[in-house]
Amino acid sequence: MPGRPLALIAFMMSLCCWSRSRGPLAPATGWMFAVAGLRCNSIRRDRSETEYLRSFSNAPATQTYAGAAGGGDEPLDLEALSKKMDNPLGSLWLIFIQNDTIQLSDDFPLKDKQWINVTLFQPILPVPLGKDWLLVNRPTLSFISAPIPKLNKSGQGQFPGLFPGGGPEFNDIQDRVSTNRKFEFGDMIYPMWLAPRELPKLGGGNLIWGVGPTWIFPTATHDFLGSEKWSVGPTGLLVWDNSKVKLGFIAQQWWSFAGAGDRPNVSKANIQYLYYYQLPHLWQIGAGPNILINWEAGSGNKYTVPVGLGVSKTTVLFGKLPIRLGAEVHYSAIQPDDASQTWLFRFYMVPVIPSPFSG
Repeated sequence: MPGRPLALIAFMMSLCCWSRSRGPLAPATGWMFAVAGLRCNSIRRDRSETEYLRSFSNAPATQTYAGAAGGGDEPLDLEALSKKMDNPLGSLWLIFIQNDTIQLSDDFPLKDKQWINVTLFQPILPVPLGKDWLLVNRPTLSFISAPIPKLNKSGQGQFPGLFPGGGPEFNDIQDRVSTNRKFEFGDMIYPMWLAPRELPKLGGGNLIWGVGPTWIFPTATHDFLGSEKWSVGPTGLLVWDNSKVKLGFIAQQWWSFAGAGDRPNVSKANIQYLYYYQLPHLWQIGAGPNILINWEAGSGNKYTVPVGLGVSKTTVLFGKLPIRLGAEVHYSAIQPDDASQTWLFRFYMVPVIPSPFSG
């Protein structure tokens, strides 16, 4: 159908149109999101429920792990679909919406213990490259609510290490400062993975892997919350998954190559390690904490290593929308000496959407 490629193009163009300021591109971005959304609603209205559910996958109904979410005229097999959602590089199109509430350590020069709220919008968009490969796109938009220090002549303050781009570190601030809370866009992250559609077997499970580039675009609308640097580097994903256990990691490394000359260079890594166990009735326990590494920081300030635990449930909303809902709690067992996150409370929802490449 010609409308679906147009919706895809509008959606992808809108993701690339975020500018550092809310300039003339903002109305165009909103318009393109609206067009894509209206077209998706139209597709859903025009199809029967079975056809709608069948469109969740771009692989033939009889294929392997990354195959269909409901083939033929059979009703949706939610257990099978939940299993396909466990593949971060599968053929399903997912909208990963994640909210992290972060408690800052007492080392930040703020008058009171402060919290940051980061909402991530992460569509997972696999595009088939022939019969054997997928190009999995995961553009990540961040919306940040944070206490912005009211700075004076003593220096400039930022939240070092909490966001991929960083921001200038605190500089010669002796006294705790007052803050104004702001809601702003953060830097955009765009990892891409080339992954095989046919998964190799290992020890009774599937071995999921992918490699590619990852980017940071300086789209933050406040200096405090971004790097003002263009950064790029490698990313790799390796996950082992069987009927009960999922173990693996997603690693990203960035180096800045352009941007504001008065801002520090970026050399940072984000390693998300995954451990999940499948329970009956489509429940899971486990977590996916993010290890943060700032290679430019001094000794004792490079690493943030959290541990955590959570629970998730795959279900159907409104009779038609498959979705996974989950919550996790992380504690930073290893923290930078100067300032870092202490606790992180995460809530996420992952609805499945129709793929424009099915059928």
